[in-house]
Amino acid sequence: MLTKFFDLAVIKRKLLFNKGATMVATSAAGVETVVDMTELAALGGVTASAAELNVTDGALDTNLVAAKAAILGTGGALTIGGAFTAVTSIGIGSAVLLEAEMEMLDQVTAGTLAASKVWTSDSDLDTVMPTGGKLTVQSGGDVTFNSGSTHLVDTPTTSTVLAAEHGAGAIGTAVAPKTRRWVDRGVIVTQTTFDLTGLASGGTANDIVGLAAGGAAYIGRNVVATNGVIFKMELSCLETPVTGDGDIDIVADTSAALIGDGTYTGAIKINGGSLVIGKTVQNLVPAVDANFYFYIAAVGAGGGTYTAGMFVLTTYGHAVLA
Repeated sequence: MLTKFFDLAVIKRKLLFNKGATMVATSAAGVETVVDMTELAALGGVTASAAELNVTDGALDTNLVAAKAAILGTGGALTIGGAFTAVTSIGIGSAVLLEAEMEMLDQVTAGTLAASKVWTSDSDLDTVMPTGGKLTVQSGGDVTFNSGSTHLVDTPTTSTVLAAEHGAGAIGTAVAPKTRRWVDRGVIVTQTTFDLTGLASGGTANDIVGLAAGGAAYIGRNVVATNGVIFKMELSCLETPVTGDGDIDIVADTSAALIGDGTYTGAIKINGGSLVIGKTVQNLVPAVDANFYFYIAAVGAGGGTYTAGMFVLTTYGHAVLA
């Protein structure tokens, strides 16, 4: 082996290295660095400029082209001006977001949910979840509630009173009818509360209960698109009727114009049988036709204006199976 030491060597034409040759450089601290001359020769096909090779040693290139990588330093930001396509993964710190995960994130409505957010009350959930929003948990995921917490998650529409689904002739002098609707494991529950106070039962048996002054007295309508196919109905009494006829039924009729003391031609769907406070009657075979209107009907002939009488009418339906 030939060893020569030079303070300065000038090569005017070529310095040839055989295959597998190496060059050893020694730093001022005496640390040796071995350079494989074969690998160094392979850099002959590199087209990057010196400025491009030094990109990671300072500011990042702001004009990336296809198949180029962007390396962001701590606190760096990535701005995409054009279409963001054909991405299989993004590395963020030690985390990697796969394409499928990014697609899932694209469906999340913007909110204020922070990492490891703990919900301790309904108001926390209301703050995070926008109107109509959904809470989606991945397969195998968990939703954990603090011990002692109650009523943390509620069906969004159970407390929402819908736009009026009743006629003006069904509004007495106390509380106007209110309709709520929600879905419980596929079953569409429609609940209508009504107060008889101020409404009148006429002097003829089996006539409509409503305002003596008139007005359409229906308390609801069976729209299949919203109620589903009704397979059960219930009538519950919250306050025993007083003064007017205590024996009331719920009937379904094609007409939307029936008024108090008017005559119906439809069928009885709930036979109230003089319900008193705290009792409920059911009909498990209601067979309500589409678009029929629900009315209150007094069974007896005793007329009078009610001074009390509160009820809840509940229907259970389901959409036709796909």
